[in-house]
Parts: sequence; structure tokens; C-alpha cells
Amino acid sequence: MGVTMFGEKSPDYFRPITRAEVMRTVGKMQTHFASHSNILISVSGCSDSDCIVHFVCKYFPEYLPKVHFVNVNTGLEYSATKRHLFDLEEKYNINIERIRGESVVNVVKREGVPFLSKDKSEKIGGWLRGAKWADMYFNGTAEHNGKQARFCLSEGQRAAAYYCKDHGIKISKMCCNKRGWIKSRSRRCWRNRNEADRKRSRCARH
Repeated sequence: MGVTMFGEKSPDYFRPITRAEVMRTVGKMQTHFASHSNILISVSGCSDSDCIVHFVCKYFPEYLPKVHFVNVNTGLEYSATKRHLFDLEEKYNINIERIRGESVVNVVKREGVPFLSKDKSEKIGGWLRGAKWADMYFNGTAEHNGKQARFCLSEGQRAAAYYCKDHGIKISKMCCNKRGWIKSRSRRCWRNRNEADRKRSRCARH
């Protein structure tokens, strides 16, 4: 496992997805499709979304008439990502509706800058705001099942947090948080307008 001063990957991150995990996800999708009539599937253009689009179109084509594929444009997408959405539409004969999300710049100015990762941003941001729960992650004393919890800050990350505190830099994960504004808020508005259910575009492991 590669470890750096500013972030690390769990060994579990690199392992192959098992057949059991794939079938469990397919079973959940079958249940969701069968019990809902107006479904929103968020398509970002990343590999997770590709997996969901492939699963739906290959294994559940009978449910496509009640599925709405939606992409939220944050204004920061690469041209390659935009082209990939057209490729998906052509390959699977589907329509992906594009909607505009809130400006990333506005959210970052209001909430704070994402730093290192969503989880580390949450811990550092909480510590900067004086949240007691964040102290354990900041000091490395947070535990899970008798071991040090994931996302505790390293010495280098604590030094970076002190720098942010000394220079008045706000840190936040809200621009990319699942309950944040840029994508999720736009999807919620679309879902409410169209009275749609939501199916997250996540892979089996997640």
C-alpha cells in the first residue's frame, strides 16, 4: 500500500470486486426497479456511472422506459467527459439529460476549500470550527474496533491544518459532499420537479 504525507489508500481499495458483490448489487437494483415507477439515475461520466448504465441497459432493459438518466454539469467537466456522455448515449441508445449545478467557485467561497480528500476535509474543517468530535481524528486517538480509525490526520496533515488556521483558510467538503450543493442539490431539485425516485450511481463495492 502506498502512503504519502497527505493521503493513503486502504488495501481493500485495490482488491478486485467479487462475483458475490456484483450479484448483490444486481439484486438490489432488481428490487428497486420492481418497486418504483419513476427512477432517476445520476450519470457523472466516471467509471462508477458507466457500471450502473451498463448494468441497467444490459440486464434490465425492460425497466428503461421508467428510468431517467441525468448528468449535473458543474462547469468543471473535461471535454473528454462531455464527449463520453455522448458515447454512452450512442452505445446504449439512451438519453442523458444535462442540468446545470451551482458554481463551484460560489460554493467554495461560501463553505470552504476541499483539501486532501472529502473525509480529511471534514475532519480538518470540523477541527477548525472547534468541533469536539474532530479532535480525536486530529490527534490520532479516534478508534474503530480497537484500532486507529481511518482518516486520522498524519503529522504532515496536522501541520497543514495549523497553516490553514493561522492564515484563516476555511476547509470544507461541502462542494463535493453527497449532501452538498453542486450536484446533489441540483439532482434533488430535478427529482422534486419530476416526482422521480433516485438510484445512486455507485458500484457494488460501495
